[in-house]
Amino acid sequence: MKYRLVALDMDGTLLNDQYEISPRTAAAIARAVSRGVLVTLATGRTFRSAYFYAKDLGLNLPLIAYNGGLIKEVFSGEIHLNRPIYLPTARALVDFLQGRGHYLKVYIDDKLFVAKETEETVAFASRHRIMYEAVGDLKPFLTKEPSMMVVVEAEETVNALKDWLDRDWHNKISSFKSNPRSLDIVHPEASKAEALRFLARKFRVRSEEVLAIGNEMNDLEMIGWSGLGVAMGNASSFVLGRADYVTADNNHDGVAEVLERFVL
Repeated sequence: MKYRLVALDMDGTLLNDQYEISPRTAAAIARAVSRGVLVTLATGRTFRSAYFYAKDLGLNLPLIAYNGGLIKEVFSGEIHLNRPIYLPTARALVDFLQGRGHYLKVYIDDKLFVAKETEETVAFASRHRIMYEAVGDLKPFLTKEPSMMVVVEAEETVNALKDWLDRDWHNKISSFKSNPRSLDIVHPEASKAEALRFLARKFRVRSEEVLAIGNEMNDLEMIGWSGLGVAMGNASSFVLGRADYVTADNNHDGVAEVLERFVL
């Protein structure tokens, strides 16, 4: 069996636009698992959100959450890796971003915190099956290291913020675009690629035996590191140009196509 470990991004990859896993994709994953293939989720979502889907799929493997900031077992809850943002860094960023009116999300202990509730907050929390709380000013509230911080703004604003963070904060945080309007901020050593490398070592799997599938910029390093890096048909052009293989989009069973062709 050439590919022994498979890592699946969730939004835009495993999930269709209705945030569902198609029957064909679920069946392909179940067949792969039954043959001894290690299948995990590698997502920018919280562990709690990923857990619901992993449970439905019958996955019993550590999941990669928060863009690699957390690796945690599905059923036992054992934490293998936890890299939150250093508290002084998080507080300084909150001061800057909140002071300029940016819409900011902060994740602590798998719960979402915002300054004030918006329609986006309610819809997002419902869609991701997570709890949230509006706490007012985030800076005095922030007394514990957050797993991740997210800025949601217009695409051009997100791009400018990412350029600034990559230039002036590169040794304190890492930033990833999980979609054109969302900028994820995590620990400087956190990434899906690093987390996947950690799991590969744990299960004694070589990089050439790893298959990773994704669609956005936060998947790029993982796709590049894996033996077979796959981009969904709906992936951004930058990701499409750097993948080993391009499959169908997330609404047309792209994940199932890859598993059926390369694993099953």
